[in-house]
Amino acid sequence: MTIPLTPRILGYLIEKGFDFVLANTVEHAEEGTVTITLFPVKGKTYFREAARRL
Repeated sequence: MTIPLTPRILGYLIEKGFDFVLANTVEHAEEGTVTITLFPVKGKTYFREAARRL
């Protein structure tokens, strides 16, 4: 499912306590497009836990 990022959605994420967004990009050279996937994250705890797993 593809959902465009609008100011309304961004406001909703901020209101719900999401502080960070992880981004993943995939370039489709043959089509000349780029897909950007955003993953909302609620706090730095996620980053600390991910670093421990490395």
